[in-house]
Amino acid sequence: MKYPFIPKSNKSLTAGDYWIIKLENGNYAVGLVVDIPEIKTKLRMEFIAGLLDYSNSKKPELEDLLNARIVKQGKTHVKTIGYTGKEIVGNINLESNGIEPLIQRSQIGFQPDAWIVRGYRRVRNMKRDDVEKYSVLGGWGFDMIKIFAEENKNWAQQYL
Repeated sequence: MKYPFIPKSNKSLTAGDYWIIKLENGNYAVGLVVDIPEIKTKLRMEFIAGLLDYSNSKKPELEDLLNARIVKQGKTHVKTIGYTGKEIVGNINLESNGIEPLIQRSQIGFQPDAWIVRGYRRVRNMKRDDVEKYSVLGGWGFDMIKIFAEENKNWAQQYL
């Protein structure tokens, strides 16, 4: 893949693709393509986005993001990338850098048919006490990743 590019569907996305988000305070945050649904689901515009633990006045280079971690993630539309950061600027090899999707639950409350998931992959059936342990893999609007980054602009200081 040639970077940068503006995705028109998730077909052009690869897990590890990232984009840069300019924050109101002048800092930068980073959005990450965490996972993409299987083609057979026909969800062409959806993907799981993650917010990395990067917030700095320096525009990030790939080297700044290696071994980063995901602090929040949710399902979102490909328009999120253009809405919050314009374009995909590069790719982080998730496996070699130890970056994994968060483990989450598929539903808000406990239901016997709910799942514990890592990205789109089902890990196991949900147990009643998982409600307290894991966040929900919910849907995000176009600007949610930026809102989370703005709300948490100071969390990254502990990692710098």
